[in-house]
Amino acid sequence: MMTKETSAGKTALWIKQVQTEADFRLMCAIESALCRESAGVWQPHVGGLCFDRYLFGSGAADVYNYGKLLYSGDMPIGYALAYAQEGEFVLRLLNAHEDKTHEALNLVCALFDGHEAYTTTVNSSSETLCRALLSQGFIKEGEERYQAVLDLNSREYAAGDSADIIAPLSPDDYAERIRYAALPSGSEVTEEMFYTYLASPAYKLAREYVIRQMSTNAFMGFITWWEDENSHTALLEPIACLPAYRRRGVAARLIDHGLSLLKARGIRYVYVSTSIDHEAAIPLYEKMGFVKSGEAHLYSRRK
Repeated sequence: MMTKETSAGKTALWIKQVQTEADFRLMCAIESALCRESAGVWQPHVGGLCFDRYLFGSGAADVYNYGKLLYSGDMPIGYALAYAQEGEFVLRLLNAHEDKTHEALNLVCALFDGHEAYTTTVNSSSETLCRALLSQGFIKEGEERYQAVLDLNSREYAAGDSADIIAPLSPDDYAERIRYAALPSGSEVTEEMFYTYLASPAYKLAREYVIRQMSTNAFMGFITWWEDENSHTALLEPIACLPAYRRRGVAARLIDHGLSLLKARGIRYVYVSTSIDHEAAIPLYEKMGFVKSGEAHLYSRRK
């Protein structure tokens, strides 16, 4: 790979389209490094990348359209997710390269030259990026997401015993897991998408559990945890409880069960994210011990 240089002789930033599984693994490695560097504040997490790729949208190959790697010369320093159809993007730079934020932002914005407007949602803990957005004409709008962190070393809540059955996802659960996949996000998951996910390297990071009623074996809900051993962090994404079983503590028992297992496996920090107006999820997360981490605002720019 040739080193990219500016006319002044300085190493320039450039974007590489994600084209291979190796590129996607590199993107995940960058996110893992970011989690390791700043684990105590909310992070999108490797699990977020894997969920977005395999269980959202139209399939695993979508990442070859929206995934971008950012390089400084021969060195990968970050990544971007550029969703052209939605007019949305995510920009992530390794902490050691935050001084290149303005240049990286210019590169990402150039991907939306044909758009009348485009947006990004950024947590206030990313202070350098927030300042760069404002200086480049973005408007800071309302708070968009509730993002929170739980330090398992200080966890005290326990949901208590349950008569329901919580067990790892098994082939007997696949049909119902697929049928109800859209409950948390509204995004349907096809059989092809789900089986691609099960066969992917990403599934090795996932801890999937289902909860069934003891007396009837009825499927009540499911939860997925994404573990990153490198940073000792995990992400909860997604969780679902069927409407007939809501307000019975089902989600709390699922979360409590998973947090206990994660702590035993050496995980330190756990992340959650949901819509800022999700009136059911936010009190539940706070009851379980999650603490809000910064404010995630929408930033928009129009021509």
